[in-house]
Amino acid sequence: LLAAALMMGHLIVLANRDSLPFSSWEYTIFVWIPLIATILIEYGVLRLLGERRKEVLFSSVLINTFTNVPLNLSLLYYPNNIVYVLVAEVLVVIVEAFCYRWLVGNFKQAFAYSLFCNLISFLTGVLLILVVLMVICK
Repeated sequence: LLAAALMMGHLIVLANRDSLPFSSWEYTIFVWIPLIATILIEYGVLRLLGERRKEVLFSSVLINTFTNVPLNLSLLYYPNNIVYVLVAEVLVVIVEAFCYRWLVGNFKQAFAYSLFCNLISFLTGVLLILVVLMVICK
């Protein structure tokens, strides 16, 4: 499933590479790095929240792949639209909450997992962007 999601992203890029508004370099920066960072951050948040079940922790990798890749690809089309970013993030929280519910059996816990994981990873991303901008603009 993980490979299928990543291949889908690659096929979209390869099939439309002449008409896409981003290069392969941008694809790496805006898709691969955020995906890897999100997986690591959200795995850590789940552990901090006390989650120890391997199926939930492993599934978080798959869940994030299916939500993070399309989200970040879409952000290449709407890069400066904060309303779009916030609406997309809310949709990701909802989708991931339903995925976690299937795993943990309790929607309240699943929503908490999704909300905290996405909030921490989003805020970490914003902080990293601010740090990079401060370094670049120095």
